Amino acid sequence: MTQLKVIVAGAGGRMGAANIKAIASHPDLLLHAAIDRPGAPSIGKDAGSLVGGDALGVAITDNIDAVLDGADAIIDFTAPGASVALAQRPRRVGLFISLARPAVRKPMMRRLPRLVLPGRGSSSRAISPWAWWC
Repeated sequence: MTQLKVIVAGAGGRMGAANIKAIASHPDLLLHAAIDRPGAPSIGKDAGSLVGGDALGVAITDNIDAVLDGADAIIDFTAPGASVALAQRPRRVGLFISLARPAVRKPMMRRLPRLVLPGRGSSSRAISPWAWWC
């Protein structure tokens, strides 16, 4: 079986670290890239080493556009503004999963469906309120 190549957004945070650990330990997943906000102290560090594991050969970057090609999914655990901006890009990927806190989801959801749901100029299909095939 081919591994699902995943980008973790918010890689320098506590939940980003948890996502990186989970991906690294799952045989069907491969950490394709890890991104964080510009200027974050995590930029340039190996994602695996940053979370206390073995080096994964994936340096954390702040340039999402440089790492989209070849990815299958984006797991997003960032701020609402960043989530909306990220959701505009994954049409080049396949799946966008937002793990935003419940208090953040409602205002974010008002904008995201227009970006990624069916009938809006893409072949997107909603698979849950927070995950979209793009």
